[in-house]
Amino acid sequence: MNQVVLTGRLTKDVELKHTQSDKAVASFTLAVDKYGEGADFINCIVWGKQAENLCKYQEKGSQIGLSGRISTRSYEDDKGNKRNITEVVADTIEYLGTKKKDAPEYDAVNNTRKEETTPYDIKGEGNGIEISDSDLPF
Repeated sequence: MNQVVLTGRLTKDVELKHTQSDKAVASFTLAVDKYGEGADFINCIVWGKQAENLCKYQEKGSQIGLSGRISTRSYEDDKGNKRNITEVVADTIEYLGTKKKDAPEYDAVNNTRKEETTPYDIKGEGNGIEISDSDLPF
């Protein structure tokens, strides 16, 4: 079984590219803590809408969790040397930290931008439901 689950921080801003068929692919490196022994730096990629959203809503230092699989591939560089690459191909990404400072809030479940609403009327402000102290269970 080839399954990977990681939690870590982005080491730099996500790099977004598009294939010739216009499919989005994002590459990034995830710093994963080794419990006081430093960190492992793991190269990862993600495809499609998740790639676009990762680039849009996360930045260097953001904490994410992902699940996916390890992929290996090889290619020949410009000088004719054979290069091997091992990376994690993410299937699912969860945002664990705060959003980018200039990005709208994101709803990962519905894959949409969240609206700026408050469900409860706190101290008479907003358009939500009023709650008194007697309504609280504690």
